[in-house]
Amino acid sequence: MIDGFLKALKQLSDPRLKGVLWMGALGALSLEIALWALLWWGLSFLRLFEWAWLDASLDVGLLLVVMIASLWFFPVLSTLIVGFFLERVARAVEERHYPGLPAAREVGLGESLFTALRFGLVSLGLNLLVLPLYFIPLLNLGVFLLLNGYLLGREYFELVGSRRLEPGPLAVKRLGHRGRLLLVGMAGAALMAVPLVNLAVPVLLTAWMVHVAQSLPD
Repeated sequence: MIDGFLKALKQLSDPRLKGVLWMGALGALSLEIALWALLWWGLSFLRLFEWAWLDASLDVGLLLVVMIASLWFFPVLSTLIVGFFLERVARAVEERHYPGLPAAREVGLGESLFTALRFGLVSLGLNLLVLPLYFIPLLNLGVFLLLNGYLLGREYFELVGSRRLEPGPLAVKRLGHRGRLLLVGMAGAALMAVPLVNLAVPVLLTAWMVHVAQSLPD
């Protein structure tokens, strides 16, 4: 597992992987700028006071608050965008490290979109469900790592494995190696909590999971 992680980390310099990272970062930034512009346009019609300077000050203040708050969601937006292109990452890793593999099943944009949205909604829903536990010291860390480790391990293994296995055999293999997948997912969840590093986690975890999947016995 560690060897696979080091290989994945080293391949982040691959132009194909860097391209996916840039798409996520620039896409998220574009969405946030569009949100700020839309908010500024809407605030221009808001008139709460008789004094123009007071209205302008309020508009600027509200915009700054929203801009700062929206930065917290930047990694989330970047992850969602990158999720549409993770099949490219898996293909790049296989071509570099496992050139002898037969051609994988092509994953279309629609399927990638469904997978990314499904994971995002399930992850959001379950984390909201256990939200009260996040306010309990020490327990919150364990819950976060276990829950998101399970989600990430399962999702990324299915993302990589579905390119080469049918749903039935894929589920059997996932259940047979769920402990190892949980550890990989927990490592990914821990990295997700690190600012800036979290932007690279979807690409890194996909590349790592390709190596993990190839190392698992049938």
